[in-house]
Amino acid sequence: MTHVQQLVKGLVVTTERRTVLDYDLVLFAGLTGEFHPLHVDEIYASQTTFKKRVAQGLLVLSLCQGLLSMTEIIRKNNKALLG
Repeated sequence: MTHVQQLVKGLVVTTERRTVLDYDLVLFAGLTGEFHPLHVDEIYASQTTFKKRVAQGLLVLSLCQGLLSMTEIIRKNNKALLG
């Protein structure tokens, strides 16, 4: 079985930890222009069901990709990610 064949639905991959900080939300907002108050305004966010700011969805996806890129299974199969 090749390594690419190991990439199946339901696969569980353990990565390093990554804490999302205030700095990450602000930097991502600046890079993308995604300044929705749920992401950057503590007072606004405190009045929502979340009660605090929430990371942008694409920030989370980007962090996941970065963490996955450090795993052995992705390093051996990075050509599959080229499109």
